[in-house]
Amino acid sequence: MVVAVDPDLVYVAAAFSVAGYTIVDTTTGGLSQIGPPIDAGLHRIFGATVDPAAAHLFTVNCVFNSSTGQCDQGSVSSFEIGTGGMLSGPVTALTMNPIFPRAIAVDPNGKFAYVIGGPSPQGPGWIESFAIGGATPEPIVQLPAGTLPQSVVVDPTDKFVYVTDDVGNVLAYEITPGTGTLTGPTTAAGGIPGADLRTIVLVTVQLP
Repeated sequence: MVVAVDPDLVYVAAAFSVAGYTIVDTTTGGLSQIGPPIDAGLHRIFGATVDPAAAHLFTVNCVFNSSTGQCDQGSVSSFEIGTGGMLSGPVTALTMNPIFPRAIAVDPNGKFAYVIGGPSPQGPGWIESFAIGGATPEPIVQLPAGTLPQSVVVDPTDKFVYVTDDVGNVLAYEITPGTGTLTGPTTAAGGIPGADLRTIVLVTVQLP
């Protein structure tokens, strides 16, 4: 997974570590690594994003059980982005639902994060909200999220969270202002051709 922070920095999260890079060649896109990779311990990374202020990198993970070879618990990790893009941390909080977290999105104000997950194949999904303004991510609420949710995004007005699931639905959750609490879901769109909706992109247009 690759996460672009700003025009000068890129973070690559792969399995159990995160590495930061500067873009040193704007013609070819060449990268130069910023220090050694940060070890995520037994937290296997499945999704990553950066807050709008580029102050923290957040990852969503499965806590790997080396004895069974399985993921026993979900977690959210916060890495602080320092001078020159150097990472420190992480600090980690467990998800309320332990079943396979898949993706994470941060709201436009950088105060709350939203994590989705669920068992495969096509099991019942979940979404959780986290407060991310403090030292450690703090879970707020958990709600159902369709069948095997695949992707999550927050709309630019910070009013709704949208989730796609594996059977062709787009689910909408209303955000309670200032709290990160969610209500819903409602089916914003259903029966979309080509299920397995792994990506959702919001485009806003101001009409004349």
